[in-house]
Amino acid sequence: MDAGFLLLPEFTPAPLRTDISRRRRPATRMPRPAVKVHHLAPREYLFVEGDPSNDVHEVASGAVLVVRTLPDGRRQIVDVVGPGRLFGLTASDRHRCSAVASTDAVVCRLDRDVAARHPLIADRLGRAALVEIDRLRDLALALGRKSALERVAGFLLSLVGEPTSTSAEIHLPVTRAELADHLGLTLETVSRTTSRLKRDGLVVEDRGDRFVIADCRRLAEIAAGRGAAAA
Repeated sequence: MDAGFLLLPEFTPAPLRTDISRRRRPATRMPRPAVKVHHLAPREYLFVEGDPSNDVHEVASGAVLVVRTLPDGRRQIVDVVGPGRLFGLTASDRHRCSAVASTDAVVCRLDRDVAARHPLIADRLGRAALVEIDRLRDLALALGRKSALERVAGFLLSLVGEPTSTSAEIHLPVTRAELADHLGLTLETVSRTTSRLKRDGLVVEDRGDRFVIADCRRLAEIAAGRGAAAA
């Protein structure tokens, strides 16, 4: 993971020691910009559609949902953002999505113009934008062509990281209803699909928000469309 906002000395809220300040930056530079830290409770909004998009956001802990909502209340969760990821990137001066915590979350916020001038963060912004493009392409493929089983398998696998042949324990950062809204499924279909994964021995559910995956490699095959594709 790249150094987060609060790990860069020139952005930490606490004053730097004099010797560190001299070593890391010339005295002629601008004063340190502050990083705003938000502690969010589950279902608490960080910003909503139409708010000014003047800042770059980074999840320090917990998870945040990025959501688009239609006038009649239907919504699409376009992203589930975990620790270490930047989000809220947009070419517009207003947010076209809302951001709401799905768990207790800590989010850091930094002025977008300041972030763009910082060499390390500017590089992260560029890479984060490219990663988001790939992520949205994968979501478009899942919503347009993949079965319910493939969609759920892919989401669970995304919480593991690099798939291996070994088992893995993961924490589900969303409710079943939120998972359904993210994957374009009904709540009943999500429940039926997770039950099938358990019945087939691929997943063992420990508690409602925790899963033990018995075979990550097999789950990856299903997510990629190389396994059973029935809904």
